[in-house]
Amino acid sequence: MNKDNDFFYNEETSFLQYQSLLVDPITKLPTLTGILKNIRKTALDRKLGVFALSINNPSSVESNVGWMVFDRLMKFISGILIDMKLTFLGKDTIIGVDHPRGTGFFIFLPINEQEATKEETETRMMEFICSKLRESEEFAHISPTLKTGYALLVMDPKIRFERLFYSVIAMAKTESIRGDTYKDKKMLFDLRDLIHKKNVSIEYQPIFDIASGKVFGYEALSRGPEDSVYRSPETMFSYALKFGLTGQLDTLCYMKAVQLSSAVPEDAFIFLNMELESILDNELLENKFPQCLRKSGKKCKDFIIEITERSIVDNFKILKERIRMLKDLGFRIAVDDGGVGYASLGMISELSPDFIKLDMNLVRNIHKSIIKQDLIEAMVKFAQKQKIQLVAEGIEEEEELDKIKQAGVCLGQGYLLGRPRSL
Repeated sequence: MNKDNDFFYNEETSFLQYQSLLVDPITKLPTLTGILKNIRKTALDRKLGVFALSINNPSSVESNVGWMVFDRLMKFISGILIDMKLTFLGKDTIIGVDHPRGTGFFIFLPINEQEATKEETETRMMEFICSKLRESEEFAHISPTLKTGYALLVMDPKIRFERLFYSVIAMAKTESIRGDTYKDKKMLFDLRDLIHKKNVSIEYQPIFDIASGKVFGYEALSRGPEDSVYRSPETMFSYALKFGLTGQLDTLCYMKAVQLSSAVPEDAFIFLNMELESILDNELLENKFPQCLRKSGKKCKDFIIEITERSIVDNFKILKERIRMLKDLGFRIAVDDGGVGYASLGMISELSPDFIKLDMNLVRNIHKSIIKQDLIEAMVKFAQKQKIQLVAEGIEEEEELDKIKQAGVCLGQGYLLGRPRSL
């Protein structure tokens, strides 16, 4: 081979090698290197939202299904992204992969202030992708968990564009691999939306005086939207704790409960669940409760504040002081989940509550368990000595009610006696 042929061969080889860096052979999508010039042009006159999309733990998924199936999965997802561009993202959307045979997708979306928010766009994209994967005969059983990340690309003439571009890519990717799966992000988005729209309802479950059969009070129970996983208060508050939204959600729930409490008969108390975070809120006594009470027509003495155990208090001294202030105003105090867990026993000993709500696990099938009967009898003796009233939760069978009554428990609550309902 002569020198001229060597020259053209080397040039052709270099061109092919360079070209292979511009397009992913699996998905047929351009790589970040391949779209750099187009991104620079698009970003000259507008901001770009950068969504990073990846399969959680791709190496594990690939090792489970094999590289050939995994390649087809990547190609299938790329097809879904193209469909999204054509159906609702818009023709100006740019889609690429991190590098040849890579596992990370990037969606560059021009930002328009009048268009959907980042959260709404992300939710719509992910629901579209997940629905297509569920409909696929080949990939439905794999059920890959997807992660997303987001960053904003804004031109800065003082920074070389290439460096700006890759730093934004790194930010989006970092958020993607930080650990938040799409499910968590959607749950967070939905919970924030629920709180913002105040989309909770209140149902009241009666609490009876077991001896007389008369209604003693009602527990205000929060419910999320009917068609949502947040319909369950346990789900709502567990995710609120996870996302650091306990205070906001709890404030919404107890304020709505107080506002609607005018429907509760005058001779009945209202058991109001409240998180420790709310109890310790400095605004509670000064502003929030007074405002709610004025609207409801109720007084402090009508409420029994039920302290839940979702958050563990670190400083009982501060809590005791706040409880004292609440009692001075006329509120009475109940401790939830009594008889189970060290924390609830600690709160009972430190706070001297007016009521203890016996956990439903102690009540359930009590007629079949001598140990539960002995525990309840011990709690009754303790409560009588301390002048505390007991409430047995979760009564669902006549036999349970009979045993609770025999043990000397004063108050009862459960589906057997009355289900939660709107008043």
